[in-house]
Amino acid sequence: MILVLAYILAFVTVAFIPNISFLFLWPFIPLIKRVKILSPILVFIFNGIFGFISVFIIAWLCSKLNIEPTLLMIIIPAGVMILNNRERTSRVKKDHSNVKYMLEQSDQSEEYNKNIDTATEYAYYVSDVVGLLFGVLYFLNNALLY
Repeated sequence: MILVLAYILAFVTVAFIPNISFLFLWPFIPLIKRVKILSPILVFIFNGIFGFISVFIIAWLCSKLNIEPTLLMIIIPAGVMILNNRERTSRVKKDHSNVKYMLEQSDQSEEYNKNIDTATEYAYYVSDVVGLLFGVLYFLNNALLY
């Protein structure tokens, strides 16, 4: 039962913690509006850091629950995140972007840049993989698959 709880906590952690990075990007929004290329760069940095932190939290939670963390605790939610990132990237390529929609709703559609939006989505994609991979290599380097 504790193992099932650990897998659920790992899934929630990997799914939730990197999304907190958006809150840390909030103070940079005025700067991003002026220098748009900063959007994918800052997303990559912050999202990667929080992916790394999520693996640390999983390792810490497992130590508190007295169980060994496994790679499957990271692989399952990471796979779901990658599928989500792929879907978001394909929506941007098809001109069905959430950013474009929000800008159109606020009469700022001329502000939309598809190239920057695509680069930002790829930054989410790559930073999720890189952050979790570095976290696994650092915190779970001796972990079993399951």
